[in-house]
Amino acid sequence: LQAERHGNRAAPLRLILLFLDCWRVAPAEILSMFLKDLRHAFRLLRRDALFTATVVVTLTLGVGANVSVFAVVNAVLLRPLPYAGADRLVMIEHRNRRTGLTKAFIAMGDHVDMRARQTAFEQFAGFGNGPTIVHGETEAWEAGMLAATEELLPALRAQPYAGRAFSAADMHPNAARVAMLGYDFWQRHFGGDPGIVGRAVPIGLTRVPYQIVGITAPGFRFPATSPFDG
Repeated sequence: LQAERHGNRAAPLRLILLFLDCWRVAPAEILSMFLKDLRHAFRLLRRDALFTATVVVTLTLGVGANVSVFAVVNAVLLRPLPYAGADRLVMIEHRNRRTGLTKAFIAMGDHVDMRARQTAFEQFAGFGNGPTIVHGETEAWEAGMLAATEELLPALRAQPYAGRAFSAADMHPNAARVAMLGYDFWQRHFGGDPGIVGRAVPIGLTRVPYQIVGITAPGFRFPATSPFDG
């Protein structure tokens, strides 16, 4: 019985070796047979168009679904977040006990209250993101805006490439509006000019001036899957 099982396992290997031996002896004949079988298969598929269309659509949907699922699993489970101490980061969401709905945002007042009461975390940061417009002297560019409290960069253990990060003083209601530029965005649209730090740059549709206080480190993105590098 063991010999029979061993023989069954070796059968595919023998077929492969036989094919390679035939290809070595008569490659033209093997190629001709393959092309003949391929033409025959195409004729059968063309004869039954409905079946062919069903197979193609099914394969397309199957491959697309698998690629989408793998992309999500890879980004969320397999690939580690590009931040130091990523295994200690926690994202807090709001769940309404009455409705059972979970929201991916927390009201600013609730955030301030929780930050004052919590004792479990070293840093307790709040953030929001979305698209915006950054205006240069002669043109404007679309960018991703990350509005964050001063705890975010320390929580991610991220250091600015140039200038400084946000501070508690920047969060006061009457403080001047400040912003940091993403490294790639700074290189692409401001030519890597270090003099941009300290200058006022109009941001948004209403062209509100923001003082640039720093440049993020190369490769920094938050969230990690954000398509923007502003």
